[in-house]
Amino acid sequence: LPHMQALLPLMFTAGLNETLTEALTHLATHIPALIPLIQQRLLDLLSQVLANKPFPHPGSRKSGVQSFPSTPMGVVSMQSGPSQDQEPGMIALAMRTLGSFDFSKHNL
Repeated sequence: LPHMQALLPLMFTAGLNETLTEALTHLATHIPALIPLIQQRLLDLLSQVLANKPFPHPGSRKSGVQSFPSTPMGVVSMQSGPSQDQEPGMIALAMRTLGSFDFSKHNL
């Protein structure tokens, strides 16, 4: 387990891709103790792809700041949305990944 905790951050260095999501799915299935760390890192990565900023984790210094002020649920404003040069395939992968992992314990 300690070795996987050290390797996990390295797995995210290449960014979001199919191989990463498959590997994380297998890790979460076979090493449940890694799930909180996988979720945290994955939410940061997905938020960066989809909203062009890190995920505001509860308890962090900026947790009291609303991420998308006066924006209806599920709609990303242009100010905080994906960068204009983000590939549609990357956004689609991020959305599929977001839907395939259990983030029920997180306030999305």
